[in-house]
Amino acid sequence: MYTVKNTSNLTILVLTIAFLFTFSVPALSENVPVLVEPLTAGQTIPIGSVSIWNDVDTLYVEYDTTGTDWWLSLTHVNVSKDEIIIDGPRGPILVDPSDGRPSPGKYTIQTPHDPMVQSFIYEFELAELGWSIDDEIHVLTHANSHRLDGLGNELQGETAFGGSNPNTGNGWWFYSVFTLCEIDGPEN
Repeated sequence: MYTVKNTSNLTILVLTIAFLFTFSVPALSENVPVLVEPLTAGQTIPIGSVSIWNDVDTLYVEYDTTGTDWWLSLTHVNVSKDEIIIDGPRGPILVDPSDGRPSPGKYTIQTPHDPMVQSFIYEFELAELGWSIDDEIHVLTHANSHRLDGLGNELQGETAFGGSNPNTGNGWWFYSVFTLCEIDGPEN
């Protein structure tokens, strides 16, 4: 990962367009089941969605706040076939004893966004994880979210969790459960 500093907006725009044309996620067809879950900030504020789907080789997890005044400066994601508090590739996801939430710092993947984003997609190769069709995947998504005014000034900052399954213990957080679907591969 690298950071570009002291560049003009035009340079960032050109790099962004080049990135979008170079790295694109396969388009969804109507035959691909997508789980769309709420992305909730500050316990009760709906700020967008988290969408989860798979193709033949990859599981996708997308954060999206497009069309709102909410932006994301940091996203965390953890995916596992095990229960929510699990051993991931970088160690266990620990629950903070002070509030009962999974510690975002222990999620498998963390991505800072500078500049902030309204949409971001994580990709997980199914073969690398040893997953197959009909496996039930637990997905933990967290973000640092910021409500901005039209000039880019921060009006509010909140932690956000994606999912519709609430925590049953202390603290507030949500998670998602997705079953990997069989998808036809490209025709020969």
